[in-house]
Amino acid sequence: MTSSASPSQIIVEPALPSHATVIATIGRETFRASFAHSMSPEDMQQYLDANYVSEIIAKDMSDASNAFFVAREQAHPPLQQQQQQQQQQQQQQQNAPSIPSPTGKILGFMQLKRGTSEPCLPANVPLLELHRIYMHSSHSGRGVGKLLVEAAHAVAVREGFKGVWLGVWEENTRAQQFYGRLGYQKVGVHDFVVGGKVDRDDVLLKIF
Repeated sequence: MTSSASPSQIIVEPALPSHATVIATIGRETFRASFAHSMSPEDMQQYLDANYVSEIIAKDMSDASNAFFVAREQAHPPLQQQQQQQQQQQQQQQNAPSIPSPTGKILGFMQLKRGTSEPCLPANVPLLELHRIYMHSSHSGRGVGKLLVEAAHAVAVREGFKGVWLGVWEENTRAQQFYGRLGYQKVGVHDFVVGGKVDRDDVLLKIF
């Protein structure tokens, strides 16, 4: 499955084993930036070492209950498309077109999990968990998060799930508002334990 957004030249596609290192790097950097203020350096390092190293990500990717996807910048469009863009631009302004960078840089990732649940979730309703979703902060505002969530919805529908659930830190109001705009509602809470610290996550659910 591939989803795209032509204005931003970003595509979402299944992650490859070769992406394990960059996924681990994005996870470490984003988690540290988001939560370093809320826990001790020791607890932070312990959590990162247990979750965001390439070997652990690679192991998770090999588990059939998981599905990883990456959002990346699209490479140069095909030559014919470039020529069409150039012709259109020349007709309008007589200037050369701006062509997307061919870097293919990975901007973010998500991890989906099958077979998970929480007591606050409806029983006997097949649900897919959006377990992790992280992106480079430098690309905030480009719609990367929305593209990833929409891809999660597409996977859920394709595999016969009736909704998607996730946990989001109760103090992360920005994320709560983001998911609210996408149709998620709070249905309960669960604990999120890092070292000796126990935080509380809101459990959010979207039923299709």
